[in-house]
Amino acid sequence: MTLMTRASAYSICSLLVLLAACGGGGGSAGSSGGNILPTAPATPTSAPSATLSPSPAPSPTLATVTPSSIESGINTAFDDPDYYGTPTGTPKNKLFVMLPGTTSKPSNHQFLLLEGASRGYHVLGLMYVNGMTVHQYCAASTDPACFGNVRSEIIYGNGTSSLVSVSPADSIVGRLTALLTYLASSEPSSGWGQYLVNGAPAWSKIVVGGSSQGAGHALYLAKGNALAGACAFDSPEDGYSATEPATWLSQPNATSTSLLYGFTNQDDTIASYAGVIQAWSLIGIPGTPTDVDGGAPPYGGSHQLYTVASTSVTSSTHGYTSVDAVTPIVNGVPLFAPVWDTICFP
Repeated sequence: MTLMTRASAYSICSLLVLLAACGGGGGSAGSSGGNILPTAPATPTSAPSATLSPSPAPSPTLATVTPSSIESGINTAFDDPDYYGTPTGTPKNKLFVMLPGTTSKPSNHQFLLLEGASRGYHVLGLMYVNGMTVHQYCAASTDPACFGNVRSEIIYGNGTSSLVSVSPADSIVGRLTALLTYLASSEPSSGWGQYLVNGAPAWSKIVVGGSSQGAGHALYLAKGNALAGACAFDSPEDGYSATEPATWLSQPNATSTSLLYGFTNQDDTIASYAGVIQAWSLIGIPGTPTDVDGGAPPYGGSHQLYTVASTSVTSSTHGYTSVDAVTPIVNGVPLFAPVWDTICFP
């Protein structure tokens, strides 16, 4: 088990970025996929105008545990450590689960997890089977249902797709259940047990977030479960064209659309802005696309938010909204913390 404080995460990752070793987000659910290999981010020309408050005392911390050490049946090709932390201040009795993008890992979202803990949330960064984009799996298919079937297989391990095989234990829900069971047992006084009901996740207390491929999984989970909320970064973009979107996008939501949010970069070169906005609209995320740069919460009440950062601002336009190595830091605090608080940690 390792521990990481909020302050040390900011300083250590900033140093690693300068050495090009802090890691980036995974490939998107879009057609390009691949790793992000960022360099240090530049400060954008305009920014959310909200005042960034200093970290509360005590500072939140994160610990890690390897999935295969707490659950059998884990594919060790996807065994990067899960991250977890308990809330500081007054607990909100809500859990935030972050799903990284394609080929990415939970360690790439420590800033976001620490922000959630500082807001009173229990937080988890969850590893899962994410070696290929959903578009890569569905490239040989012509069925718009392919995208939802692949996501369902990765999330539940329920045999819905012949293009990818994930066991129930190795699925996102299986891994989440195993991690919560482990934490409830190993840290019985830390409040983890409230997020399990009859041995399954207590979805009504869980906010699911995701980056890139993980964003699509978060919103797919909201289709079948009444979550406490879902926040999607830089995705999804499922479908074969603007006139042939993925079937699942328009299916009913078990989670109230008033609890669904999205945040992307208008200049994203991997997940197209137009494709992401179309997907959000089909899902039913409220509002019209709203620029957070120079704005302040609640951003006109819209749940569809974006920033504008081209390659002149950042070496990686995909992941700019949430990935540690490229999301901008101002005076030691993530620039987009007010956005994160609005969409993931209200």
